[in-house]
Amino acid sequence: MTRELKTQSTASEFRLFAIYYDDFRPVTKTDNRPAAVRAADHSNIRLRMLGGHYVNALTTSAGVFDLMGEGAVQFGDRGDQQQRAGMFALEPG
Repeated sequence: MTRELKTQSTASEFRLFAIYYDDFRPVTKTDNRPAAVRAADHSNIRLRMLGGHYVNALTTSAGVFDLMGEGAVQFGDRGDQQQRAGMFALEPG
């Protein structure tokens, strides 16, 4: 979902997203476990990702001030292993 937000002095938007991934192919996973352990792991890879971003351009008498923030979390299973990851970024300009 993306939504634009405008006022006289700002132009901005925010976005929220969700992604689901399910890989059920019977292939050997690529990770740092021993080859025999990876070859025996026949479970699906099931990952979910939730995130969003916000961008803003504020017009002032001194010029335009930009701000961008984004973040996401990922969780699920990579076969027999749990997957947990996240990211966040904030960038003024």
